[in-house]
Amino acid sequence: MLKTILTNWLIPAIVITFVLLAASLFVPGWAGIVAGVILFLILSVAILSVVQNQMKMYREKRISRSQMARNVLYDAVGILLAMIFASMIGRFATEIATQQIGQTLPGFVAGIVVSLLAGMSVGFLAKQIWSRLGKA
Repeated sequence: MLKTILTNWLIPAIVITFVLLAASLFVPGWAGIVAGVILFLILSVAILSVVQNQMKMYREKRISRSQMARNVLYDAVGILLAMIFASMIGRFATEIATQQIGQTLPGFVAGIVVSLLAGMSVGFLAKQIWSRLGKA
């Protein structure tokens, strides 16, 4: 069952995202809880993929058990730092971009677009930095 979900992860991810989005729209008091659940799911999937990759390398005898644990720890901390940094930059950029627009639908759309661009930029920079640190 888990292997089926992991190979076809896109459809369940989209369904869960829409269910959580609908829950936050129809029950606004739950927005913080829903955001926390989404972030937890995203972080869990990211760490799960890191662990699977490191386990594969360990089973192939390319790394030792201590190296595997160290790599998982480093990657998990890197993912957490990238998520925190993307969140901070996205919030700051969104506040600047929507300051003149206000709390209207165009402001909402502009906020989402700016936040996505900031998150993707931070993700790209984190990937570049992490790949350079990995080669060193």
